[in-house]
Amino acid sequence: MLFRSLERFWGEHLWLADKEKETAKAQFVADVWRALVGIMAKAKIKLPGTMLTRSASEADIQSVAEQIWRLLDVMDVGLLVTDPMRRIIYVNATFTRESGYTLDEVQGHTCAVLQGPATDPTDIEVMRRALDRGEGFSRVVLNYRKDGRPIHYRVRVQPLYEGTILRYFVGVQEDYSETYAALERL
Repeated sequence: MLFRSLERFWGEHLWLADKEKETAKAQFVADVWRALVGIMAKAKIKLPGTMLTRSASEADIQSVAEQIWRLLDVMDVGLLVTDPMRRIIYVNATFTRESGYTLDEVQGHTCAVLQGPATDPTDIEVMRRALDRGEGFSRVVLNYRKDGRPIHYRVRVQPLYEGTILRYFVGVQEDYSETYAALERL
């Protein structure tokens, strides 16, 4: 799923030669993996280590990348990746299961498609300011599923830079609805 999404994303970047596209895709996978490891470590989610070294072949990197994305698709954590303009370029299976939106439905849109009438404007502003500064954040947010039902997410977003250039935002979201409801009852 990721690689089909990337093919569409980089297919739109016609100014890149095929070799540059392959390099960009490999860099993207490495950058996203690095960011996810950091985000998931903060969330205390354990991921298996990899055996990749600087001398790993492209086939090894491709194999590990495919395993990583298969793992992320079966994890019980929603994953969303956007470009610097905050347009969605990838979501995993958990995101689709929880939100009801497929990649085809949200690709190219911003996360505003998840917001609704009771989404707190303060949350939206705090997130927007952090993203405008190219910074990460962690927050519990009320969003909406495709069918209109509300869902509380614990959202963690980290920017991915190449040198000083912002390339992506990677977001991990956990369904926080039961915990939120329990806290409200206290």
